[in-house]
Formats: sequence, structure tokens, C-alpha cells
Amino acid sequence: MSANTFDGLPPIPAQEQIACVYTNHGGELQILRIENVAGWYFERVIFSDQTLAFYATREAIAQIYSCGNAGCLLDDRIRCLDLQVEATVLATAESTSPEKKTRVLTRSSMA
Repeated sequence: MSANTFDGLPPIPAQEQIACVYTNHGGELQILRIENVAGWYFERVIFSDQTLAFYATREAIAQIYSCGNAGCLLDDRIRCLDLQVEATVLATAESTSPEKKTRVLTRSSMA
């Protein structure tokens, strides 16, 4: 049985990871989940108007669940390649003030 890495960084070398950003433009709480990468499971809650920055693999698929009074329903599937940004965007986001509602996962904070 292989060990899984839960949340955090994908189990591949840093130079093969891609920087991604997703913003919840809806009025409801959303959950972003990636579970199609062997040995890695990633899940984060994203509040309305919040931006999540994270690293993923090129083959990763982000599943977006919208959550309301009736529970959470799968709303969309997005290739992480379509969410890809330059890695410098993540470094810039680290210095963003809390009023911007930016949540960032970086290699340095996960080490």
C-alpha cells in the first residue's frame, strides 16, 4: 500500500509543479478538490470572493463543489492547466493584505 500525501504539495519535483489560482465568484461557499493524482489528495474551502492559490500537477483536475442549505453539489470540473498562472503571481499574493481575501499555499509554507 502506498502512502498518500493529503493536502499540501503534489508528490512530484517542484520544477514539474504548476502554480494555479481559482477565485470563488459565486455567493456560496465552494470546495475545490483534486483527487485524480495518484498518491495525493487536495481539498480546500473557498468562501465567496476569496481567491485560492496553490500548486498542482499538469494532469490534475479541480472539482468545484458549491455548498448551500441542501449540501454540496459538484458544480464544475476544471483542468489545473486552465487555472495556471506564473509562479511570480503566487509570490506577489503572499504579500497581499488580508482585505484582499487571498489564501495562499506556497512551497516554503508547506515545507
